[in-house]
Amino acid sequence: MKTSPLLGQPRNTVIRIPRCILIATALFASMFCQAQTSQKPLFVMAQCDGKVSSLIVTALKNAASQKYHLISTVNDIGRRGLVQTIQLICGEHEDVAAIATLFGVAKCKSTKLCLAKSDDRSLNVALCDTNLFVVCGRAIFEKFDAYITHPDRTALKID
Repeated sequence: MKTSPLLGQPRNTVIRIPRCILIATALFASMFCQAQTSQKPLFVMAQCDGKVSSLIVTALKNAASQKYHLISTVNDIGRRGLVQTIQLICGEHEDVAAIATLFGVAKCKSTKLCLAKSDDRSLNVALCDTNLFVVCGRAIFEKFDAYITHPDRTALKID
């Protein structure tokens, strides 16, 4: 009788995997997919082209991606309903960046009509240098996350 080169078993032998392993695998895969889709969407709009500020934006996105589903284009918003937003405007001089942040929401009514609303009370400015760009990006994200989860925050609405 010839054997299968991959399994070392006779070719007409059926390998049986216990049903509980298959069920467990399917359950974990389902939970993983559900966790990925249950993350709230987040759109980061950044006008940050400098060396330090672009590193800070990358660190912010890395921190945010652990808890939120990052959206790369406004067109993605139309399929997802209400989306949290972070707007960043940066200025840079030598090894220091000034970053203004503003939090809000956006919602698209169609692929061509999107509305956005920012909470002026969330306006904040940070000064960061080259040595602390990761810490600065995480701090901006933590400020945003605290803003989102704060129980006294009045929810922004778009009609």
